[in-house]
Amino acid sequence: PNAVTALAASPWAPVVAVGGQRQVLLYHTDTADLLGVLPFEHGQINSLRFSRNGKLLLAAGGRGGAGGKAVLFNVETGEKVTEVGSAETDAVLDADLSPDQTLIAVGTPTKMVRVYGTADGSVLHTIKKH
Repeated sequence: PNAVTALAASPWAPVVAVGGQRQVLLYHTDTADLLGVLPFEHGQINSLRFSRNGKLLLAAGGRGGAGGKAVLFNVETGEKVTEVGSAETDAVLDADLSPDQTLIAVGTPTKMVRVYGTADGSVLHTIKKH
């Protein structure tokens, strides 16, 4: 019933991720069957990205003026792998995962890009006025 706010297709499997308010829906692209629902309790999803190997899904978003997060999910099990964004005071507008899956870059309306480590969620780099 809500608008689609983010969309991503897996590079290796017939799976598409559809983001909305507080959840990600996974659909089989050939049959349109619902494969699963991933919870995103941080608010609206603004960005979805599959990892290069298609095994992980990065969902990012939040609530404007209240904070944002980026959550990495295992696509096969639906389990949360890691969550980053402790320094974000506004919604995450976009995010991406490094090819080796050790870094997550997030951008917000505050004109900051922060790069987090997936191992512990710490801020490794900050780029001001992107």
